[in-house]
Amino acid sequence: MIPYIIATSAGFTIAVALALVVSSLRKERNVLRRRVERSARELERLQRSFARFAPAGLVERIIEAGMLEKGDRREVTVMFTDIRDFTRISEQQDPAVVIEVLNGYFSVMSEVIRSHHGHITRIMGTAS
Repeated sequence: MIPYIIATSAGFTIAVALALVVSSLRKERNVLRRRVERSARELERLQRSFARFAPAGLVERIIEAGMLEKGDRREVTVMFTDIRDFTRISEQQDPAVVIEVLNGYFSVMSEVIRSHHGHITRIMGTAS
């Protein structure tokens, strides 16, 4: 009978050891899952923040290149445009003509800006 008790005792020890390992792995998995979820939320927040200033493709490249951690200095171009005498012209023209002129201007400018990988952050009226 002694060999049976030893075998049972050894089997019990292995079962307990396996249970402890499984429990430990589950706890570690849960910790890692929470970290991934936190990181995903932070990434989404950063993407929303950056999206106000840069196109989505650029934001993705910044994230993939790991520039968020180390930072990077870049030369950029900022363009401000104005339609000369727009206020006077808009006061003298039919509103439909003004809208047609603005839509044409924005359409052409937007196409040119995007063709040079630019991003339009804001279109605004008279700022004076």
